[in-house]
Amino acid sequence: MLTLARSKRLERWATPIIRRALQKSTDFDLRDYAHVLHLRENYGVGRIEFEENSSWAGKTLEELTLPSRSMNVLGVEHNDGTYEGVPDGDTVIEAGDRVVLYGQRDQLDTLK
Repeated sequence: MLTLARSKRLERWATPIIRRALQKSTDFDLRDYAHVLHLRENYGVGRIEFEENSSWAGKTLEELTLPSRSMNVLGVEHNDGTYEGVPDGDTVIEAGDRVVLYGQRDQLDTLK
């Protein structure tokens, strides 16, 4: 069963069928997000973890001014296990939180 689940041939055969079924039965918008986000063209998604000694810990997203760095916050994985999708500027980043970002790869690399 595991071999069948990993089969590229099965995936190529099943994907159009599943796509048509979803389009007929729901208003679910199935997209290729790698294509939509232009991940092949110097754009990427990254995740940054903020440690105890981070100068950014304890600040709001607005204070971090990420949009001025050509990055958008997709979500925050809080240290307590909760996930906040599309957070607003009032969201406070604490030590141990992980921020999921979208932006130009060279800008994402400056945060590592």
